[in-house]
Amino acid sequence: QKPTGILNKITLYPLTSYVLIDNSIDITAKGSDSSYYAVPITNPEYYVDENRISTIDENGKFTAKENGTVTVYAKSGNVIGSTNIVCIEKPTNIRIKNNKNSYVDSLNINRKDEMSFTADAYAGYNKLVASSDSFKWSCDEIVGTITENGVFTATDNVKDVSGNIYVNVGTA
Repeated sequence: QKPTGILNKITLYPLTSYVLIDNSIDITAKGSDSSYYAVPITNPEYYVDENRISTIDENGKFTAKENGTVTVYAKSGNVIGSTNIVCIEKPTNIRIKNNKNSYVDSLNINRKDEMSFTADAYAGYNKLVASSDSFKWSCDEIVGTITENGVFTATDNVKDVSGNIYVNVGTA
């Protein structure tokens, strides 16, 4: 079929996302005609259901503020598209990555050495959208110190020591 150039459908991207509460994701609206050819959308109106406390601004920036699935809409003329965002308060798993971007469960580090860590939060197998400032770092004092940004500095203790690095996330 030939392109009609008339907006018939709005699809929101990403199709489904998992977002940690108090974090944001950008939603993009794409239009198509009845033959599925791309049609530009100018200034779509983004919104969520009235009874929701999560928000979306005029540019499509969605902010998760409640636990559960929130439907996001985009409207242009009489055409409306939607997508679901799953908002998570407490992840089921957090994985720590070292400065080589590899997941770590344990490590050996020399005295006074420094290493940067980041983390990923998951709900089941689904990776959550979560900014780095969502993670709260701490460690056992005997092994060293860690900054709020996940930079660990090992102790200068001359004895071998062992301990833990902790990371928490979420609103709880």
